[in-house]
Amino acid sequence: MTTCQIKPMYIGDSPEFLISAYLPDGVTPYSLTGHTIWMTVKRSQADLDAAAIFQLSTTASEITIKVAPNDHEAVAVPPSSATALLTAGLQAFVGVRILTPTGRPLTLFEGTLPLVMPTTRRTI
Repeated sequence: MTTCQIKPMYIGDSPEFLISAYLPDGVTPYSLTGHTIWMTVKRSQADLDAAAIFQLSTTASEITIKVAPNDHEAVAVPPSSATALLTAGLQAFVGVRILTPTGRPLTLFEGTLPLVMPTTRRTI
């Protein structure tokens, strides 16, 4: 039903993750308007959400659903303080889940977060 574009993430950066939702045909956009969205990054899929490296949501204004006609897309932006907790060699798991306006939970994406240690670590 959906896709989530996960590009390599440089540790310590504040990347943007694009979440896109489509109907099962893979072509027809699925509107995320009125949905709650969570994106969770964990060291182990078995960890409780409370033990996550970071968890973002629409309710905490860390994930923003775009307006029509692009309301099938949302952007998640973790703070650099959260991504700084990631270290080289860590295999981080990422999951994206929504709750429909009717209360139905749906998993949009499960996978691993490709992490890259940057050469330059200077911050402003």
